[in-house]
Amino acid sequence: MGLVAAMAAPAAAFTAKPGDDLEALRDRVRAERRGGERVTVRLKPGVYRLARPLVFGPGDGNAVWRCDGGRAELAGGAVLTGWTTGTVNGVACWSVSVPAALRDKPLTQLFANGCRRERAHLPHGGFYRFLGSPKEEMEAPDAQEFFRGAMSAIAAPGQFADYHDLASVEVFVPDYWYDNHLRVRSYEAATRTVRFETRGFTHFWADETGRPSRYRVNNVKEGCTEPGDWYYDRTTGVLSYIPMPDEKLDEVTLELPAVERVVEVRGATGLRFEFLAFSGMDWELPRDS
Repeated sequence: MGLVAAMAAPAAAFTAKPGDDLEALRDRVRAERRGGERVTVRLKPGVYRLARPLVFGPGDGNAVWRCDGGRAELAGGAVLTGWTTGTVNGVACWSVSVPAALRDKPLTQLFANGCRRERAHLPHGGFYRFLGSPKEEMEAPDAQEFFRGAMSAIAAPGQFADYHDLASVEVFVPDYWYDNHLRVRSYEAATRTVRFETRGFTHFWADETGRPSRYRVNNVKEGCTEPGDWYYDRTTGVLSYIPMPDEKLDEVTLELPAVERVVEVRGATGLRFEFLAFSGMDWELPRDS
């Protein structure tokens, strides 16, 4: 009598290389894994570009997604192509028309060969300081309430202007342990009064040092003058970038973060990520907050 030992089939091998569709791989893992067995998905080193978040649900748990022998990068950035040379504020720059699919994104960051570049801002070093707020705000009954900031401020001469596309300008005001990111409603040149769409926590007449609040003007075209500066003009859809001295157009990859998240986990348990990097994500503070 002969005995035959029945051996269990080996677990499916799940691997991927740059350029592969990770959503398709996730679906294959769901379909081929046996019951709730623990599986390992191995990604080869390199960049995996995602046009939308890679979503894991309850059926994707008890798994490890990892890279062996290097680093796998899950990237939500969109590479910009079609650059031309031109000028911005009289300075030589590279310009590109941003694809229509990206124009409704926050677009607050730009990366050149993986290095984050500064959005155009003023001043280029340090901060400006407000002189305070209009009298009616300083004397309002709730003027001294903590965390109830003023809705307008008075700028010092030469420190604010009716900037290009004023609605897209952001005023950054650091104070105590928090930051204010304020949208501009209007600027009254005669009184140098800046009025905001959003309310922060700051009373502009006194910061943590007792002096009027310091601030910086972000995303302002007039501030795009130095190497590494960039500005996206929402009125034209054109992004301008002033290259660093050692950068050449045919040697630099410029990309905009195009998603808020590259991975979403919705109800999966026991899911691990090892030796993976996540990049190309952007998020903007709510415009009404």
